[in-house]
Amino acid sequence: MTPEKSPFLFDKEDYSLLETVTHILDHNDLPPHLASLLDTRLHPKGIKELCAPQSQRIAMAMMGLLGTLKQGTAQDRLVALRAVHAETLHENTTTMTHNRARVLMRIMKRVVRCKDDHEQQLRLIHDFRQTATGKPRTVRRMLDRYHLFEMPEDWNQLAFDHHVHDANTKGRKTPTHMVMDAWIKGIRFLGIIYYNFIRPEVAEEILEAAAILGIEARIGVEMGAVLHNTSVQLVWSPVGFLDRRDFVDFLKKPQVVEFMEEGKKVWKYREAKILHLLEYYNSTLRTELAEYYGFDPQPISAHRFLQFVARGQASPIHLAEYIHRDLLPLIRARANELIKERDSSRGKNKVVNKILNDLDDLTTKKIHREILLPALSTIEEWDTNDLAEPPEIMNHSIPELLAIVESLPCRSFITLNPTDMSAGDVIESLYLGEGKITHLEIYNSKDWTNDCIADRIKINKIRLLLNQQNVVELKKLVHQCLSIEDAKGENKDPLRAAQLKKITTDLPRFLSFYQGKRLKSRMGSDSIGRSMTTPGMGLVVLPTLPWRSRRKIMSKSWRLLPVSVTPLRRVTSVVGNDEARRRYRVSMQTENSRENPFRKNTFVTWEFAVNTTTLTDKKDQGNIATLGGMPQKTSNQLLKSGAYRKERKSHRIIGYFNKSLLIFGKIFLGFIPAFLTFYFTKDWWLLSYFGAIIWFSITGLRNIVQSVVGGGGLFRSSMLRWKDFVSWDRVADSLLFTGFSVPLLDLLVKDLLLSRTFGVTPTTNSLLLFTVMALANGTYISSHNIFRGLPLTAVVGNFFRTILSIPVAIALNAALLYTLLMLNVPGPAVQIQLFLWAAVLSKFASDLVAAIIEGTADRRANLSLRLSDYREKLQAINKSYSNMETLFPHCNLPELMGTPEVFAQKLLSENPKILKGMVINSLDLLYFWMYQPRGETALKKKLKNLEAEELTALSQYVSILKCKRLVSQQILNGLLGTRFEKPLAFYLYRADQYLAAFSRLTALRFKEIEAQGLPS
Repeated sequence: MTPEKSPFLFDKEDYSLLETVTHILDHNDLPPHLASLLDTRLHPKGIKELCAPQSQRIAMAMMGLLGTLKQGTAQDRLVALRAVHAETLHENTTTMTHNRARVLMRIMKRVVRCKDDHEQQLRLIHDFRQTATGKPRTVRRMLDRYHLFEMPEDWNQLAFDHHVHDANTKGRKTPTHMVMDAWIKGIRFLGIIYYNFIRPEVAEEILEAAAILGIEARIGVEMGAVLHNTSVQLVWSPVGFLDRRDFVDFLKKPQVVEFMEEGKKVWKYREAKILHLLEYYNSTLRTELAEYYGFDPQPISAHRFLQFVARGQASPIHLAEYIHRDLLPLIRARANELIKERDSSRGKNKVVNKILNDLDDLTTKKIHREILLPALSTIEEWDTNDLAEPPEIMNHSIPELLAIVESLPCRSFITLNPTDMSAGDVIESLYLGEGKITHLEIYNSKDWTNDCIADRIKINKIRLLLNQQNVVELKKLVHQCLSIEDAKGENKDPLRAAQLKKITTDLPRFLSFYQGKRLKSRMGSDSIGRSMTTPGMGLVVLPTLPWRSRRKIMSKSWRLLPVSVTPLRRVTSVVGNDEARRRYRVSMQTENSRENPFRKNTFVTWEFAVNTTTLTDKKDQGNIATLGGMPQKTSNQLLKSGAYRKERKSHRIIGYFNKSLLIFGKIFLGFIPAFLTFYFTKDWWLLSYFGAIIWFSITGLRNIVQSVVGGGGLFRSSMLRWKDFVSWDRVADSLLFTGFSVPLLDLLVKDLLLSRTFGVTPTTNSLLLFTVMALANGTYISSHNIFRGLPLTAVVGNFFRTILSIPVAIALNAALLYTLLMLNVPGPAVQIQLFLWAAVLSKFASDLVAAIIEGTADRRANLSLRLSDYREKLQAINKSYSNMETLFPHCNLPELMGTPEVFAQKLLSENPKILKGMVINSLDLLYFWMYQPRGETALKKKLKNLEAEELTALSQYVSILKCKRLVSQQILNGLLGTRFEKPLAFYLYRADQYLAAFSRLTALRFKEIEAQGLPS
């Protein structure tokens, strides 16, 4: 049920979006009028803006993605992810593009979780729309509210996780879901680990999803090798492929398929083992639970359990989770009975209290660790006649397994996972690997939480000594391991001791394995997306984060890890023009990155210094932190009041006032100090009653003029009206802060400081007066710019523009003086008037300079965005044109396109998909021209760079808009959804005007080409 609308809280757009979200969640499908808008061929700033606002489109793209995470194909998930990426990360319209997109994704995930709580959903949707504005202060507030750290907008942070699992092993999330969550956290490097084999379609999905979001993903396959009757975990990562398609083709090679089939045998063997564990639960463990806790759990169906596991690989954690889900209703019912019994005895029944506490503690974690794992370790004692012999690959030694991997047609990285291994085991494994083991996992969050880290410091030291080729220290370490083995007495393993003795005599050969190459490190969380007892996915190197994030992490010491690394900051200077810098960004996959504002043409990247990653004895010596949440004590929430805690619904109520009320409130709040200052300090009625209005008019008019000039000026052919360029929220913010500048400039600086203290007035020393006032104004403006979270360039620019206003203020003061003298105003009255108007003149001068500078900056920013939009569309048109050339190999395409109606019908019969793309691209170009700021100017610039052949092709391409009947039919058929009235009317009324203007521009360009003597 939708909450009742309030006249003061939330916006009508919030309620509208809530209705749409509710419809999607109830019907598990996107509304028809929005589903078509997820087509990535539709530009985010194109024609679809007439069908739905951007915040609604972002929300729908996210809902479409979240709706495919548990159901739907991999292709569905990837299409939805592309739509989300296109809507949220298309352009640098704000100074916090990446962080804004991350918060939007996180909030929409919360909206889906709160399916049955519409009041909470409404609050989340309001936060969503507030974040979509991109205001730095708002985005940072939402980052804090939704437990995310601010990442650098250059997107160059060293944030990684080399060990995670998805739903195809024992994880909870689909590959696309996991990559999306990694991106939300700010992770840029991801290592996904699979057990024993990997399906090609899974690899394709995860690599495609990672490519969409710009994450560097590496896939590894974990396998077991035998070392003295224990299992050693090795992770094989194939490397050296041209692209993701090349990697998928590699997985389909016969030799690799045969290797993966052996891995599937291990999967089936372990699955059979888990099913035996399930049978033991049904026959024995279930009865023991019933006797102790007093409820009667039903036997678990193996078939339903395997359905629950789905495409994953059955594991004890899967079974523990399934058992807990099955027991939870019984646990709650039994807890209610015990609570009544406890209350009747006034809490004095210790037996009841103990059982109640044990019920509360009967979580997935307890079932897994204290019930299933001990039972699994004694599986050999059960009747396991039906359990087949372990596959041959499970009995291979380390050299045998590495030999098989080395025979595969690829280069490989091999990572040793030292979980539950001693330092001696690691030394022996590396020795047997003969240099084929390339990485050592020195930190694993799950192992650290579960105290499986007895020898981790020593294990990491082995890596450092091998890299340093330090034979003396390595010999000491091997002897220490040998002494530990000898100290076991009768429990000593003679084979292990003999092997360590052999290594002590063969240290030169051992060191030679890593001479000229390093044994590198790996760090990961081992996250499966299920546990509440480990920090979760993501690690980050602190020096690569913004200072705000570093400060927050340092204030929570549990986030710091006992791992240290030396990061290197690399500054790259690009020589060339804007196009050269753009090509560099594309080549480095940092299209959205920004240049250093104070060092033009420079880009900053971070990398790890060679052989510097190490473990430390104390956490405060480490500089790597976890990005995951704080581990919690798990319980069934039986002993909490109300049984279940709901997520806190309210923050400050002022954050949920509707937009109109907030705009009015900001203006009114700023107006009060301005009015009071003029009213109590001015004797002349004009300034006393209307001074604040004059002051606000200067600022308001400046913002409006600046926005109009930046957007396109007054003389343009587009459909945008002057007020379409104006952000009234931005105007309100400006008026709020300018109101508090009145008592600062007029009362404190001009009157109390300069006039009464130093006797400085416009007539005694106008230069000093306006200089001090300008500096005070610049300091104040820069201060509130910092408070609002604006970028450093804006802060510095706004300070220095007040300095430029000094000569303007002096000139205005001279003009006023000249005017008063021309009007024969007496001298004393002239002095009074100049003094009264000094603050207003200084303010007017500052805003005049600001209007020129910021208007020019807005114009440049809008023009840059439009050029980017046109560049993307022209690339799409070139691709479409190439497809048409291929479709009609025996035809002269320019001649064929000469008659648009005939060509359109031919294309409709041959390939409707190409025709649809042609219509979409042409409609987007039409929309850019008519509705986007500086759309006309940008197109003129683009056309000047086209040669005659390209110009002809583009003219023929957009001529599809002449086919009114065909284009209208495409729109009516759902090209832009079911709400097609606005885009259809826009097309019918404006296409001819646009085509005429386009024809004039191309004609001018053809004349220029002819004048230059170029072939036409």
